[in-house]
Amino acid sequence: ETAEIIFADPPYGISWINELPEMIFNSSVSSDLRLLVIEHDQTTDYSSDDHFEAMRKYGQSRFSFFRIQDQLD
Repeated sequence: ETAEIIFADPPYGISWINELPEMIFNSSVSSDLRLLVIEHDQTTDYSSDDHFEAMRKYGQSRFSFFRIQDQLD
């Protein structure tokens, strides 16, 4: 199945958290994806990702937002 919005809340400190956006973008679930939100700790930085749009802080948690620009008409 596909999804337009994905909210991911992986365990903090997992070794592959930096790879998570590309893992999702390269999966079959992302064919209709318009928005990806990943919750993470303050040490994770996705700002250099091509699809990164913004990061918001809520207490100790951080939420990074990603958009697929070519699908936003």
